[in-house]
Amino acid sequence: MHFPLPFMPERNYVGGLGFDADRSAVARKLGTIPGNVLRHGACDLVAPPGTPVLAIDDGRVLRGPYPFFLGTYAIEVQHTNFIARYCEVAGRTEVRKHDPVFAGQVIGYVGNQPGGDMLHLELFSGALTGELTTAKTVANRPYYRRKDLMDPTALLDSLRDRLPVKTRGWKVVNGQQGYKVLEYKHLSLLDI
Repeated sequence: MHFPLPFMPERNYVGGLGFDADRSAVARKLGTIPGNVLRHGACDLVAPPGTPVLAIDDGRVLRGPYPFFLGTYAIEVQHTNFIARYCEVAGRTEVRKHDPVFAGQVIGYVGNQPGGDMLHLELFSGALTGELTTAKTVANRPYYRRKDLMDPTALLDSLRDRLPVKTRGWKVVNGQQGYKVLEYKHLSLLDI
């Protein structure tokens, strides 16, 4: 398994950017949420536009890319034990519906949107079927997502320790299996 970005974001993905954060202010601005009741059904990983988005685990693309929010897109991937929706990515992706994906593979890039660029990561258990986003009705409060929505925080916490340390960055390259991967530039003794 792999962290979905090549680095740990400087701003943490918990609290205001985390799962279950109060989004009532956003609901008021949108004006389409019943009673302005809205909770955050994802973890937001703040990153510059163009940052590679990496598959968390092996799997297969179920859907995407498709329009998601403010000119960004989403990719849905069935992984071994869950479905991940990688949201707010750029329209240019490295995968399409039915493509296999492998842990650590570059599947897309963080999109560019007004108000803050990030990977918006949603997880679903896969116990249910149907659209991941649900109608904006009282019955679907507070997330307006399918009822098998899961909190990604514990998974992200377990994966952040797998990030490479002491790197000088990375570049996207073609892997031996024909898909995009990251090549990390490791520090030498001269860099320390």
